[in-house]
Amino acid sequence: MTSHRLVVLPCVAVLLSLVALAPHGLTTQTEQFDLVLAGGRVLDPETALDATRNVGIREGRIAAVTVEPLVARETLDVHGLVVAPGFIDLHAHGQDSESYRYYAHDGVTTALELEIGTYPVTSWYAAREGRSLINYGVSVGHVGARRALITHDESLPGAAAIGDKSRSWTHGALQDAELPRLLSPIAAAPGSDSSCVMSALRAPTWPTLTP
Repeated sequence: MTSHRLVVLPCVAVLLSLVALAPHGLTTQTEQFDLVLAGGRVLDPETALDATRNVGIREGRIAAVTVEPLVARETLDVHGLVVAPGFIDLHAHGQDSESYRYYAHDGVTTALELEIGTYPVTSWYAAREGRSLINYGVSVGHVGARRALITHDESLPGAAAIGDKSRSWTHGALQDAELPRLLSPIAAAPGSDSSCVMSALRAPTWPTLTP
């Protein structure tokens, strides 16, 4: 068993993002854990827990949150630190590996680009699959789709939608994004009007946001 004192800047949290929170039951001292975070201020919004606890992690999941001492192959002394779920940033323009690294240092474990979005979204997700340090997501960008229509960019799916008054191009793109909103500030798309944006927002079926 090894023990370490985690030394970080004040107020920096120990973030539990890639492990799932389990029920906060007691455990015996004889159970062996892979990792224990000892003595931190544990915050759990779901149960309103805000107290000093020891957190036992086994096979990548939280297996115990308790006041009892725990035995593990590795123990981190996190006294004076906050142990909390990772934060979700809904307005994150930096969507590259370097930005994801900085987000992780800041405690952000999910970074979503829900303002300008992107288009098409399929290639955006494919470029990050299996390569991202944290969770990520993007909305369908009306601005990018409209640009494809205006410039007749044959490399983008939007080019086929020129003159399509039903705005059917939005349906597949929304499903690809796996996010429940299509956002676009009209100011960022000179020449478009509210009817153009609203017709996209009235797509009959919205996708389900999956974890």
